[in-house]
Formats: sequence, C-alpha cells, structure tokens
Amino acid sequence: MSVNRRIASGITASALVFAGLAVSAGPAFAGSGGQQIDFVDSLGVANTIRVNGYNQNGSYVSRCFATPVHENKEYGYWWAGTVNVIAYSGNDCQSTTVTAEGDAYVPTVQSGDWTVISDAGWPLGNQG
Repeated sequence: MSVNRRIASGITASALVFAGLAVSAGPAFAGSGGQQIDFVDSLGVANTIRVNGYNQNGSYVSRCFATPVHENKEYGYWWAGTVNVIAYSGNDCQSTTVTAEGDAYVPTVQSGDWTVISDAGWPLGNQG
C-alpha cells in the first residue's frame, strides 16, 4: 500500500470515529442552563401571560405568550432564577384586566427542560 493510500485510510478511519462519537454524544440537555416554562392556568381565565425575568445568558427578557388551554408549554425561551408572571384575560398581553400575577422560581439546573408554573394561589389582579 502506498503512503498516500495509508494517509487516506487513516483520515477516513479518523473521520468515522469522530462521526461515531458525535452521534453517540446526543444533544446537550438544556436543564443545565435554564428551563422553559410550562404554564398551568388553574384559574381558567388567562388568555395570555407576560413573563419578565432573566434568561439562561443573564439577559433581562420580557415576553408575551398565548395560553389558550389549561397547560401551556412556552417553547423557545429559557429562563433562570425568579421570574414575574402576569396573566391577562385579553390577547397579546394588552388587556387592562390582569387575572393574576405572581413570582416563580425557575431553577438554573435540574434534570429536565421544563418548570411548571401555575397561577394557583396567586393574588388576583384588577378584575374590571
């Protein structure tokens, strides 16, 4: 076998080993830098919620989410630490009627990617 063929074989073997390691490593778990919020509308009156707090990178974020059903997984945003959640009866967090408001703690590290936050026990906002 020529030197060029040995080098090519070595490169191919190395690439296959690297590819195998990359596939077996799997995706990183987001549970190590923040969590996504799973909001439970136990009062049954929230159409949207505004979450105010810090993301996994330490940046302050304020985001409005639709909450059309009892349990609402809010994908795409990762939170860490204490967040303030305001529940609104209207769409787009624009309503003047706040149905509930409270603070919740989102752990920075946990085994899964989701933290359940419920409006149960929160003080009611202005109802009119």
